[in-house]
Amino acid sequence: MADSKPSKKASASKKGASTPKKAGSPARKKKAAAPTGKKAAAAGIKRERIALVAGARSPFTRSWTTLNDVSPVELSTQVVRELLHRNDVHPDWVDHIVWGTVVSVPSSPNVGREVALNLGMYRTPGVTVTRACATGFQAVATAAEMIWAGQASCVVAGGVDVTSAAPVT
Repeated sequence: MADSKPSKKASASKKGASTPKKAGSPARKKKAAAPTGKKAAAAGIKRERIALVAGARSPFTRSWTTLNDVSPVELSTQVVRELLHRNDVHPDWVDHIVWGTVVSVPSSPNVGREVALNLGMYRTPGVTVTRACATGFQAVATAAEMIWAGQASCVVAGGVDVTSAAPVT
């Protein structure tokens, strides 16, 4: 779960920046992209710090064993419910749920949204991301980007993979 205050938007550009003039062509002004990372710090652009404030996980087992009959959505719902409960976070405080899966679940293509619905968070948007073995990290990175952009101040991010439910033979 990531939490932060909305950040102020800032951009920087160099006045009069242009591409080198070629013989016989008029000078065109080049738009400068907003700097990021060390370049942003050098330009004086500050972003609010974002903190991961809590974590939770489900038990894991080998494929086709103990959790074989538990759907990825139900497993995710249980983890998010427990995360919110342990940290006294009211579901209305959550602005967004971002969930990752390596193998898309055919019966539940948007696990993030289904988790929100299962928890009665009908006004909370949910999205599912996929990035091979880095889906959990991508979910957290997407949550951080939402906070930096001022789209959210509290985001639940995580991931689930139940290979027993994968349509692989």
